[in-house]
Amino acid sequence: MTLPTSLPQVTIQADAFTAIEDVEQGVIENEDIWISCYDSSMPSVHGKVAVMISDEDRTQCAFKGRDGVQCERIQNTIFAVSCPALHIDNRSIHFPTHVITLPEVTSTKTSSKLDKGINNLDISPDGQLWVAALGNGSVLVGAGPSKARKDTPAPLEGNYHKGAVSTVQLVKPTTSTANPRILSGSEDFSLVLSEFPGFSSLAQVNSSALISQTLLPPSIRLTSHTRSVTSARVLPCGTKAISAGRDGTLRVWDLTPESTSVSRQIGMVRSNGDVAINSFALSFAHSASLAVLALQSGHFDLVDVDSRNTLFSTSSAGFEYTRNGPLDAIDIYPLYTAHKYLVATGSQRGVISFFICTIDNGSVVTTNLGSCIRNGAGISDVKFIPLLKDSIGKWIQSARYTPSAKKFVTDAYPRLLVATMMASPTNFKYLKNRIQPASNFR
Repeated sequence: MTLPTSLPQVTIQADAFTAIEDVEQGVIENEDIWISCYDSSMPSVHGKVAVMISDEDRTQCAFKGRDGVQCERIQNTIFAVSCPALHIDNRSIHFPTHVITLPEVTSTKTSSKLDKGINNLDISPDGQLWVAALGNGSVLVGAGPSKARKDTPAPLEGNYHKGAVSTVQLVKPTTSTANPRILSGSEDFSLVLSEFPGFSSLAQVNSSALISQTLLPPSIRLTSHTRSVTSARVLPCGTKAISAGRDGTLRVWDLTPESTSVSRQIGMVRSNGDVAINSFALSFAHSASLAVLALQSGHFDLVDVDSRNTLFSTSSAGFEYTRNGPLDAIDIYPLYTAHKYLVATGSQRGVISFFICTIDNGSVVTTNLGSCIRNGAGISDVKFIPLLKDSIGKWIQSARYTPSAKKFVTDAYPRLLVATMMASPTNFKYLKNRIQPASNFR
């Protein structure tokens, strides 16, 4: 059994950016911020960086590291940290450009701290809207930050579920006159599709300490799952949705307004072994509709959505596979070569694994590319950062900034954004050897 590659970890003082701003604005003369670097195979390094006004530019800060760490500012909220002892070179540290604090939710006799937790989040492609799934069974929709507005308007609330909301999605309108929609799934076994009246209703409301507006009642409620709904997505056509649950089923739904079916369920696939599906991801590239399922058993399934058939499972006899605890996260990315897909999984034990799935006439050949681990914290979500296309449709490889070279270089494969239970998202770069099925991770 090959052990996962151990990745060095960098942590930085949570309010470091606030301290840097205080120095820049003259609130304080100087300040120290701490940086810690870890590697499971080497002694940890705990250093500090002195923040002071630069002698060369009195409007900017200078940074002087000590005790084994160095720090350099790349952009306003982006920094590069180095720790030679652990072979960490210019690791990017990103502070948020905007922070939105949710209003207080209405308290009841049965309220708990879990009611305020954000279980899931979605953002519109233009960044103008966000929707959050809360632990108290409600959905919040709010406006994104805008330079055109001084105050952020209060979000709208929809009390759609009796249990915690586990998944939520903003669904773009199918026509120019239609309203945006919201799909939500809950621990109460149900899904809800509701209409959102649009951005204008938010823009007319001033921000307040408490939520004062409610969303429209749901237009569709789906109730065939027998356990908690864990994941749900509307298909690109806008008339169908897919959901997964802890009942071990992937269900396909009809969302057309004219449907006369009571349940609206039009298809179902069971996970291998009927185990809980903790999350799923979809791909519609190469003229195929595919879903990958992250299972509580630690395995993953590859499903053809159109035919409702399971094409491959890591639990299949003869496939060499190491389980690293239940899988909570998964994503799929179509590669340049037709019918080839990159799959990433994240486990509750903090292991991230990569696979290549090649589909040929209904059969699947899966290659294990290796795995990595950072600090053992459970992986709650993974998401490939896709490559971009230029004006004539050619792929533009993803760019990353290297402070030492002071220029952008390109990667051959996508990056993977990883969210952990330690609340610190990580940007992994994935590199694949073009000759041998070996992998390197940074």
